Amino acid sequence: MEALYRNCLAYSKNMHGCCVLQKALDSRPIYEGSVKHKMVNILIMNATELITHPYGNYIIQMMLKSKQQNVSQAIQSKIGNDIVNHSCDKFGSHVVEIYLETCSASLRKNIISQICNCESIRMMLMD
Repeated sequence: MEALYRNCLAYSKNMHGCCVLQKALDSRPIYEGSVKHKMVNILIMNATELITHPYGNYIIQMMLKSKQQNVSQAIQSKIGNDIVNHSCDKFGSHVVEIYLETCSASLRKNIISQICNCESIRMMLMD
């Protein structure tokens, strides 16, 4: 876990490293102060970049699916108001789909109102 922690950002952008990270993050609960907790924090800090990355998006999807409230909220804050741009990205659109499935009803309503903006709809239809 220490080796993964030291290189987690690089591994998240690698085809095989992404698989190893998913196994490591999925295998045990996240305890405050643990190496796994530190690794998750690094990944969350870089979520904006990972959302649109060919391999990194899988890590973000898995973290959203984990249903750990604090992790999901941190990622949701990174996605935030850039939902339309992420929706138009080849890899980011997968993250947005999981985000819509896992977020609360009130957040979903807010996202839909962002998407229903006239300019947003035009942009998404052209993509």
